[in-house]
Amino acid sequence: MIIIGGRFSELGANKTAILMKLISNQDIVKCLVNNEMDFLDVQLPIDFDVISLIHSQIFPYRFIPTIATDAKSFITMRFGYKPNGRTFKNGSVWFYIINHNSLLRTAYGTLRYDFLVNKIDEEFNSCEDLGFDKLEFYDMDEFIVNENYSGIYIAYKLREFQ
Repeated sequence: MIIIGGRFSELGANKTAILMKLISNQDIVKCLVNNEMDFLDVQLPIDFDVISLIHSQIFPYRFIPTIATDAKSFITMRFGYKPNGRTFKNGSVWFYIINHNSLLRTAYGTLRYDFLVNKIDEEFNSCEDLGFDKLEFYDMDEFIVNENYSGIYIAYKLREFQ
């Protein structure tokens, strides 16, 4: 059943646009796929399909559906919306970058999740090409998932859109 014209009819398209933007960034892809400390210097497998990252390491929702047995890095996201008048709404999107603790160190003078949060910020801060008026940075913090995984989140406000 397809619902057209509802208050959140663009939600699926917005999530897809964000997923596509994430997997189109070669540095983000290499950081997720290559577990080496010098992940940017390691070539991706010639037959690697970036679409395979969606629902395996990049999720359009907040949680990781299965427990990872191998050390990996993940990006999840969360969306929230609030009314602002009768025809507009304000929203927010959070990106959660989660890394196995054994993968945190990199050869680039930064932690792996700090590298990813910076790349996400380069892609999305003040971004105007996703169907929103503009994404504006408004929050970032670290968090602990469990004894094996930790991460960082970055959040953006979506300003007045229909």
